[in-house]
Amino acid sequence: MNFNELLLAGNENHPQNIFLKFEEECYTYADMWNITNRLANGFLKKGIKKGDHVSIILSNRPEFIWSWFALSKIGAIAVTLDTRLKGSLLHHQLKNSESMAIITEDEFLPAILEMDMKNDLGIDRLIIISDKDVTGIKKEMTHFNTLLNESEVDSGLIEYTLLPGWPLTIVYTSGTTGPAKGVVNPHETFVLSGRDIGDAVGMDQTDNLYLFLPLFHANPQLMGIPALLLNGATIVLGRKFSASSFWDTVNHYHVTLFTYVGTVLSILDKVTPPLVRTSLRTAYGGGAPEEIWRSLEKKTNARMMEGYGMAEIGGFAIMNSLKESKIGSIGKPRELYDIRIFDDHDCELPAGEVGEIVVRPNVPYSMFTSYFNMEKNTISAMRNLWFHTGDLAEKDSNGFFYFKGRKKNMIRRKGENISAYDIENMVQQHPSILENAVVPIPDEIAGQEIKLSVVCRKGEEVSIEELYKWLLDNLPSHLVPRYLEIRESFEKTSSEKIKLQVLIDEGIKHVWDRERKQISR
Repeated sequence: MNFNELLLAGNENHPQNIFLKFEEECYTYADMWNITNRLANGFLKKGIKKGDHVSIILSNRPEFIWSWFALSKIGAIAVTLDTRLKGSLLHHQLKNSESMAIITEDEFLPAILEMDMKNDLGIDRLIIISDKDVTGIKKEMTHFNTLLNESEVDSGLIEYTLLPGWPLTIVYTSGTTGPAKGVVNPHETFVLSGRDIGDAVGMDQTDNLYLFLPLFHANPQLMGIPALLLNGATIVLGRKFSASSFWDTVNHYHVTLFTYVGTVLSILDKVTPPLVRTSLRTAYGGGAPEEIWRSLEKKTNARMMEGYGMAEIGGFAIMNSLKESKIGSIGKPRELYDIRIFDDHDCELPAGEVGEIVVRPNVPYSMFTSYFNMEKNTISAMRNLWFHTGDLAEKDSNGFFYFKGRKKNMIRRKGENISAYDIENMVQQHPSILENAVVPIPDEIAGQEIKLSVVCRKGEEVSIEELYKWLLDNLPSHLVPRYLEIRESFEKTSSEKIKLQVLIDEGIKHVWDRERKQISR
């Protein structure tokens, strides 16, 4: 089954079920089917065809889902980009993905228009959600609603006979040894993830699944929407995560399920009273400490189900389930994967020893097929025919896995991976900075915070305040470091590499803290 057959099954089996609730808007599965048919026909009229790559730069709103589904129906590939990107980081992902069109909204238009898209990137079509009369754009521009309203509902265009392994999305994931990589996931990966998530959490058509994580993220794409389509359940779509209004939203929409990453549960635990009345029955995701897991289960009388995964391995590869669960673990592997623990020489370790999580498929097209336009990165990640996650774990004698930290040089802040490499590359563009380094600092709420250390060029000076303002102007908000320091020099290895561990060990003493707007003592 491909994703278009999954969409068809959702419409044929549950046409009058509610597919999506968004604030005061409500759409049935039949509505979803007809809207995306019209939009797909509109895309074809605009010259978007099978095999084309189209970037979606949209906030959490129904149009994101309609765009993704419509592109799927004509065999095009959705490139879902982080809405906070700008400058060279956005440029890299648009160029690397070979996108020929962009679907966006007013808020993100300035960052897009800063780049010479047609000459440099080959992008000459812009589809925009806007109530304004947008002028001065030197490329073919179409209003989203005009395209939708002027197109027919005819479903004869739908590609049901796509080749096995045909790509559905490209999602960018940060790396530490190079620019962000485009994870290519085929149609089958989404269908299989939907099947296994539905089974693990016992999803059925009575469920309301709250999705508040960004839709450009692999979590809602792989761990939420496919399972809903298979089971006729309902999406409750939030614009973003809000701890203060979370339980009010859950009860208002009768939410029974939600997905999470990182520190979501840790933050929720701090605002949840000892006993809260709620419609929730299960939350599932990754990144919850054992004590938070126990605390929220007690407070909500709902199940917390921890797992492990990433965009490359179906969104999740290991997970607790209603049938088998062990608090403190990340669960057991999905049957369609062969998952083992390796040492640094790719030798398998026995139960009870910590090593790297490695994965390979037992079922074709159940995980990513490549990093787009990055053959060397793909080959490196698949060393000895195993996908190397860069993360550490151990397993017990009963087959449960336990997460033990990250092997990669990656900062895990508020549930998302942040590449030190990306920040360092951007900071190095500052005219007064000779060299810089970015390291993680442990934090109770965020998991990890970002610390930036810089050394200025000889004869040049920059104040903390000037540096901070430059960072705000040049970095996406989620990449702006919390801690800043200006140093005379860095300690280095014999090969002239900065000793990052020294910066980590020094912590935050005598560095500037943006939340306190002062030097820590």
